[in-house]
Amino acid sequence: MTMAQWRCRIAIVLLVAGLARNSTALAQPVPSSFEDAMATEAAWITGQAQASCPNSADGAIGQSAFPASGAQIVDAYRGNFAAIGLLAAGPAYYSNVERWATWYINHINWPDNLNQYATIYWYDVDANFCTEAPSTVTKGLTKPGYDAQDSWAATYLTLMAAWAKADPVNATAFIDRWAYQLDAIANAAYAMRQPASGLTGAKVNWLAQYLMDNSEVVEGLNSYVWVATNVLRDPNKVNYWTPRAQGINTAIQTGLWQQCGAQTYCDAYGDTPLPWASCYPAQPTNGSYEYFWDNGLTGEAQVWPALSRVAPDNAVAAFQKLDQYCPTWKTEAGLPSTQSGYPLLTDSGIGLAAAIAGNTGEATTWLSQAAARWMVDHPWPWTVFDAGNAIRTANLLNGGPDPVP
Repeated sequence: MTMAQWRCRIAIVLLVAGLARNSTALAQPVPSSFEDAMATEAAWITGQAQASCPNSADGAIGQSAFPASGAQIVDAYRGNFAAIGLLAAGPAYYSNVERWATWYINHINWPDNLNQYATIYWYDVDANFCTEAPSTVTKGLTKPGYDAQDSWAATYLTLMAAWAKADPVNATAFIDRWAYQLDAIANAAYAMRQPASGLTGAKVNWLAQYLMDNSEVVEGLNSYVWVATNVLRDPNKVNYWTPRAQGINTAIQTGLWQQCGAQTYCDAYGDTPLPWASCYPAQPTNGSYEYFWDNGLTGEAQVWPALSRVAPDNAVAAFQKLDQYCPTWKTEAGLPSTQSGYPLLTDSGIGLAAAIAGNTGEATTWLSQAAARWMVDHPWPWTVFDAGNAIRTANLLNGGPDPVP
């Protein structure tokens, strides 16, 4: 099928999905093309979810739109994915990416309350009064914290490479200025590596070694090697970080792929392999749930290596099982979740992974459904993470290059 035919198909499906969603006039139109989807999500991130302030709160990207009053949580992991998506949306948004990158680097801990350097907490940011503080009560914490040291740092490194590829003049100036801090962030991504498995633990007080996190660490360290090669031109950094990225990649294959067998990944090191069963509705005791819906952020662990470009050959087998047991990931752009805070899983990571893997038909089907279900009113649990992934998916389907080198 030609690219023109794909454009025609998504336009028709989006129109039908929009009419089915609401027979009356919608407050916002359903995106009707790849370009429209990219513009819609980029405008939502920058217009409603990024703080514009005269102080240190400027550039912060909330996990969702800032409310009319009160604060929004800034989750740096989601913000990194959003910023990478903005790079795919085009040069008009490069300044928004720089503002986010600046906010992040100005808020890293030195050290944090776990004695780790270059980590970053959840933050509460009020975009109306331009106030900010590390989150505690809003995240149910007694002291500031974060979800994962390894993946939050790694995705920032991936953002740096993507930004330098897209906007080399401004990104190079930023990277040169903050080179010391970026090296510390690379060390933060790698610091929790466990010698027994060769995989990184999430953080000091939670050393679970997740497939998603480690896939992101491999991509992040590879991205940092790209930055060291093409921006910093530092062969010592290249020689130092290349084998470390390769080592974690190898550990993923031995400890998470080969150990689970049956052409599936374990969600985490030490997990017991489970047999496949029906996927819909998803339940925590269901084998397919354990494999694909990881109870993590949108829970798409099984295809994360494809999204992060780790072992692409394994992605073929992963998608074959995904389509066999869980086809509703694309036809409904959301599977039920047992998490109270996530009534549906948005599947945006799977959609992006499908586009990266070249499964354009599946990615197009997911995007068309997501446009009608999520991109009109942006209801929870759709966040800036999902918006960034949707932009990248639409860009790839539109024939554009992915921002990540």
